[in-house]
Amino acid sequence: MSNLSKSWALNQTATDTISVATGVLAAATSDNVQALAIMACEGLGATLPMTTETCLKVNKLCTQDHQGAVLSFLKATIGYKKGDCAWQLAQSDAGVRFLGLAAAFLTLGTWEAAASMHTLIRDTAENQKLVPTATQLKQVIESLDYKLSLASFAETAFGWSILVSRGQGTKSGVPSQKLIVNLVQALSAVSRIGDSDSRKIEVTVPLAESAWVIAFIKWSVGTPNVVADSEEIIKGEGDAVVTVRISQAGAEISRPQIVVLNEVGEIKHLIKDLPGGLGSFGGMISLRLFGTLLMQERFGGHESLAFRACVEALPLACLRALSFIRLKHYLGKDVTTFSRNYEISLDSCDPTWTSIFPSKSRILSVLASFLGVDNIPEPDSDTVGVLLVHDLPLVHTYQKVLRKDCPCIKCQKTSSIRRRNCSFDKFSMDVSACASVVLLVSLIHSTHPDGPKLYYGSGLSCNDFSAAQVIKETAFKAFNITKDSIFLKHLINDTLRLLGHDTDHSQGLHSDWVMSSYKGQTLFPKLLSTRCVEIEGVISIMCVSGAIWLGDEKYELVQSSAVMQASIPFDPSSVNSLDGLDLDEEESLPEQPTLAKIEMDSPSNAYPDFRLIWQVRARERKLHVNLACPDFPSMPQRSPVMAIYSAAESLVVNCGHDKYSKLSGSTRGLQATSPAQPVPSMTYPDGTVGIIQSNGNEAMRFFSLAAGQRGIIRGDACLQCCVLCSRITGINFIIC
Repeated sequence: MSNLSKSWALNQTATDTISVATGVLAAATSDNVQALAIMACEGLGATLPMTTETCLKVNKLCTQDHQGAVLSFLKATIGYKKGDCAWQLAQSDAGVRFLGLAAAFLTLGTWEAAASMHTLIRDTAENQKLVPTATQLKQVIESLDYKLSLASFAETAFGWSILVSRGQGTKSGVPSQKLIVNLVQALSAVSRIGDSDSRKIEVTVPLAESAWVIAFIKWSVGTPNVVADSEEIIKGEGDAVVTVRISQAGAEISRPQIVVLNEVGEIKHLIKDLPGGLGSFGGMISLRLFGTLLMQERFGGHESLAFRACVEALPLACLRALSFIRLKHYLGKDVTTFSRNYEISLDSCDPTWTSIFPSKSRILSVLASFLGVDNIPEPDSDTVGVLLVHDLPLVHTYQKVLRKDCPCIKCQKTSSIRRRNCSFDKFSMDVSACASVVLLVSLIHSTHPDGPKLYYGSGLSCNDFSAAQVIKETAFKAFNITKDSIFLKHLINDTLRLLGHDTDHSQGLHSDWVMSSYKGQTLFPKLLSTRCVEIEGVISIMCVSGAIWLGDEKYELVQSSAVMQASIPFDPSSVNSLDGLDLDEEESLPEQPTLAKIEMDSPSNAYPDFRLIWQVRARERKLHVNLACPDFPSMPQRSPVMAIYSAAESLVVNCGHDKYSKLSGSTRGLQATSPAQPVPSMTYPDGTVGIIQSNGNEAMRFFSLAAGQRGIIRGDACLQCCVLCSRITGINFIIC
């Protein structure tokens, strides 16, 4: 048996101290926060109780350093890195405990979290001169957000809201800062090892605030006993140190209080007349829990007629939206919707308009997850085309029930009463809001096996979604192309908001958005990475866990500032090659490839050596990117997202002929155009069709779409059939 050393190595201790100090400074530099704030947070963590389960969970999240995806087109990565604030705090037990507190406080909002932490640090700090400001703590909280937002505290809190509300709508109130601070201090007291005689806690809170309080106690010290006003035990744990009493009265009548008891049950400390909370909490949760909360909030319990009518309505509402929703666009000062009808039927080929939404099976699968069931039977296609939602049996019955007491003019069939909102219109809007969530989630392709996390709570109202307004028109009324249309930018914006992306953080996010990373998830259009237009789900959005990294810098937002068809000087230092080609670092325009004479009688590739590049300019917390091809004389600069806008309105042509067969007859009315200018110029007669010879060249096909015009996309088809479709539809260029 070896002898135990009675001394410790001073040189090793000094080395460890320097290492820790270096780590703190590196983390502060990495996230642009104050080193003092990091050390103060770790100091607070030393006083906090936190369950082993919570510590393991946040430690796993904060020590991640893997890459979730490599974006070759940006030379960027999506994922996590070591050395930031979260990673540094996770290196010590005290830091991990603080991270557990931060994960819970993030559901309150960053400022509210920082203000509460500032009070806790001030009350526990030995030297008040070393207490960071609330603003400095807010910066730390914001730096932790991308790793801690996907912790399961929000899931726990909303789960408790379902349990305590008992089908009477969700209860997601936030307790007051004073209650939160006193609760943390009381939990610390009963968990402290030593001479403290605090052994039990009883917390009395109103029903609206109880879910967050119960979840926080479970997160910190384990599941509490939960008792209702009537002394009914909602949740009982024999060895629980905390009991939560839920008051059915509001906070203004029955004020929240915290009672700390000693080991014999005597009151050691009483904190009463605490103020009621303000607002509600929010966080990232699964689609299934999101659906449960939204349905319970709008329609009550599973057994209610309103709930069952909504379940009956949703499949038809979703599929009618899939069939009838169209995109609308600005054409000058006017708003227009492009026609998708054929004047004649085509037996020779199979032209298909692209769809912004995915397949029926994909939508019904998402709906099943939303409702928490295994599968949803597909409604008959004839039913979808003819039947309206209010014609369904349960919906029709519920409509008659509502009309009996509805105060509106329409239901009372009179004009002598004051105009009021219709109860069935509200039901219709609520159903449409649920359907909009299903359709928006169907656009998202997550790399995580559990799917994307959605934001639920404060600041989000699904009724405000543009998609919900349009779905109400398609589901409950006969087809009207004017009312059944939506701007694509609004659809994308709704999707971003649903996943908690801060669309108010930067003006115009919905119009020039390319990519964003908030709440631990990065979103970008799938087409940017594949460059291959799919007929269904053309605006699909990839969802990858982690932040956007370019080198060692972390970014929240990628935007495009391109002006359509603008020519700019070529700056090689600002360029990333899409295909890994090295660009000359000269300050002059690169030598352009020689362009052979373009033949138009059969598909070919006239641009084999042309390069597609991304110009990237770094700004504070965001990147500006533009798409360009230096091999054209004018070097047009494009927004990459314009390719999605164009693809969403294009026609994909397939046929059974030899796809390399030559055109029969004259090529009159056809003109060779280029990806730089797909549309024939005004010098050619009306009706001239542009042919872009880019067969097999996905880079130039993508760049052609980025011009912002819808076109004919040749799939597995001959050129003859593509020209025929162009003549019929009036679309004036073909991407071979």
